[in-house]
Amino acid sequence: MRDAALAGVALVAVVSLSSCVTEALEPIACTTEAVAGIIVEVVDYQTRLPAAEGSVLTIREGTFVEESTEVLEGKYLVGAWERSGTYDVRVDREGYAPWWFRSITVEQEVCHVVPVSLYAPIVFIGQR
Repeated sequence: MRDAALAGVALVAVVSLSSCVTEALEPIACTTEAVAGIIVEVVDYQTRLPAAEGSVLTIREGTFVEESTEVLEGKYLVGAWERSGTYDVRVDREGYAPWWFRSITVEQEVCHVVPVSLYAPIVFIGQR
């Protein structure tokens, strides 16, 4: 009798588990927009004013290299569009010391990458 009761519990667990799996297999509606994997807010270290205009974002993973000067909202450099991976990220701008961050991981979800936001306070080394 005890074995029959345990079998009943196991059956309920399997039925419950299979209904969870069925729900997870339903179609997923993805958007058609592209998502940037890396978003870097670039500011002048001293003034804290936006400094993305005129800056270059370089993203590297192995032999993959992407350079971007695409600025959004006047203060963000963006790249790694819909590309997951582990990147070294660098920001260069004339008159400023290079800024970099190593081993940034961008993950892939079902539809899009999960954006990683970075804050890059670049240091002016020229003459003001």
